[in-house]
Amino acid sequence: MNLVRLAVVVMLLAFAGGCGVKQSAQSGLEETLEWYRIVLEKGEFEATGLLAADSIAQEYQERARAAKDTRIVWCRILSVYYLEGSGEAEATLEVEYYSLVTLKAKTIHWKQQWVYAGDKGSSRWRLKTLLPLFN
Repeated sequence: MNLVRLAVVVMLLAFAGGCGVKQSAQSGLEETLEWYRIVLEKGEFEATGLLAADSIAQEYQERARAAKDTRIVWCRILSVYYLEGSGEAEATLEVEYYSLVTLKAKTIHWKQQWVYAGDKGSSRWRLKTLLPLFN
């Protein structure tokens, strides 16, 4: 049931980010990143894969399943940089996590590549970077 709710939220965010105006696209990414951050902190890795670009979707889901013993302590969006005119952006997230196997906490800085893509009549931001290997 949670996955259905998350899918609805993603659809709403995709619709909100679907305007052709540059400012709307930028605010759409900010909303998408905030949703991504919250879902990641909840440990719902497979749900975050809903935003993965088609070219990496399968491998992203494999990494999400491999992260089943990982718990996110917190996640922060450090920066967002828009590449003017290209429909792309780069975001840097800081993620603190631990493994249930080792119980050792780690902090990573994770650079993500995002692309603003048209998809079946709507446009939305899609993640082009795989989920990190939490180890």
